[in-house]
Amino acid sequence: MTAVDDGETAVPDEAAARPSPSPRPRDAEPDTPESADTTDTAGTAGGNDGRAPRSKLHVLLIAVLLVVCVALLVAGTLVGLAVWRGHQQDRDRAAATEAARAEVVNILTIDPNAIDAGVQRIIDGATGPFKEDFASRKDVFSAVVKEQNVTSTGEVKAIAVESASDGSASLLVAATSTVTNAESGGQPQPRDYRMRVQVQEEAGQWLVAQVEFVP
Repeated sequence: MTAVDDGETAVPDEAAARPSPSPRPRDAEPDTPESADTTDTAGTAGGNDGRAPRSKLHVLLIAVLLVVCVALLVAGTLVGLAVWRGHQQDRDRAAATEAARAEVVNILTIDPNAIDAGVQRIIDGATGPFKEDFASRKDVFSAVVKEQNVTSTGEVKAIAVESASDGSASLLVAATSTVTNAESGGQPQPRDYRMRVQVQEEAGQWLVAQVEFVP
């Protein structure tokens, strides 16, 4: 279209009116290094987030295994101590029983021809009040045995631990003896005894500390 203005003709600018050969959408944004860096950083952060839980899980598993190992070690130690203590108690009971048995046999076995050796055996197996009492009366005991010509052979029929603690025990003993003396005219007389015997451990040896005759 032609317009007339003061005698001059306006010619449309064809270059300005010509459309762009490659139009660009208004909302398109050019790729920039910053956007690429952001993507890489996000990817790296995502990778760290994926590894962190696994590392924590490994630490937790190791801690649990350590706790279990310590618990097993403690339990094994306690069981071992209990077994050892049980064996030790059994040995102590056996030693206390043997000491009581031997001393009762020594007390009930008398030979007037070897009275000094018999008295010494009783003293060697004794301790505490029983040893003191018997040692103070040994001369009277020996004199009576010789005067009455007493002969006796003792035997333990039954023995049992009544109670026991560290280093001491109380035992019940059933024993018999066959006695001959001047009054019996040489005829053997059987006798029965029940005793409560207290024993103690001294320097690794079990000794009789008290003997009590019970009904």
